[in-house]
Amino acid sequence: MSAEPAMQTDEVARDGVRPRSMQFEQEMPATPEAAHSASAPLTLGAIAGLLDEKLAPVTSSVASLTLRLNKLQENFESQFADTRLEMETNIEILDSRVSSVESAISKVALLESTLEGLIKRSQDELLNFKGASQTTSAPDVVSTTVIGGLSSLGNSESGIQWVKDKLWWTNAPQPTDVFTKGSDYIGLVFAKFATASERDRAISTLNQAKEKMSDGKMVRASPDRPVEERAVRRILFGAKDMLYQKGLAWDSLWVEPESGVLQFDTDIVMTVSVLNSTISVNYGTDWETYLAGGTWTDLMSDATEKIKKSILSKGKGKGSKKGKGHSEGKGKGGGGKPHSG
Repeated sequence: MSAEPAMQTDEVARDGVRPRSMQFEQEMPATPEAAHSASAPLTLGAIAGLLDEKLAPVTSSVASLTLRLNKLQENFESQFADTRLEMETNIEILDSRVSSVESAISKVALLESTLEGLIKRSQDELLNFKGASQTTSAPDVVSTTVIGGLSSLGNSESGIQWVKDKLWWTNAPQPTDVFTKGSDYIGLVFAKFATASERDRAISTLNQAKEKMSDGKMVRASPDRPVEERAVRRILFGAKDMLYQKGLAWDSLWVEPESGVLQFDTDIVMTVSVLNSTISVNYGTDWETYLAGGTWTDLMSDATEKIKKSILSKGKGKGSKKGKGHSEGKGKGGGGKPHSG
């Protein structure tokens, strides 16, 4: 009897109707252990691929950002290089200007030290010259002007009269004396005034007129200088020209006629002075040897000869006509009118 129920159950199962207990077992969810067993075939490579897939957008963004940063760095380095080059150029220019200023300061300091030693000598020379001029009939050069370019007038009398007339008609200060020097007329006329200020005004008036003579020469007026001063200037500028001919830069050669100094850059080439009609030249280191030669000897001889001739001719050779500049005729109608021809 016990075997029949079992047989019936199997039969029911065979008929397609599962027992309730069997249906319950099939409907129960899978346990975690069962799920894990089902996914066991997922490998590490698959996991890595999944991660690569998820991280791909991030990797692309990082690469783009890196590229932009690299380009930004390149632009910055390029701009900084240009700025640095400009700064270096400006620094070089400033260094050059500082060097030029320092050189000029050194030159000024050297000139000051040189002038200090020459001031007393110059004062003594001036006193000696004033003392000598008081003992001769030569004009006082401090208030005398020399007018050149008048050689076409032919003789001293015509030159003297031309100067008087020109000063009168231009309303310039009137001279106390008008004369020439030497026995031969070379187109130079001298006019002496009461003061140096009047002389300077007359010089300015004559030069502003820009008078041209029949031979095309311009009339030029300038302050007269003592023969000693002219000798110093002749030697200094002659030596400068000699050094230039030897290859030295013209702009590096400096002449100070008032102090009698010739320089090459900051080196003293020579100092020249005249005392008691004697020329004195003090050379800088090695410059006397550099200048030695026929041209330099001729220059010194010429300057010395002119001083000697000036001493012998003082008080001689004035033109026969002297005048007061016709000041007595100024503003008095035609009675004092200057000579027109």
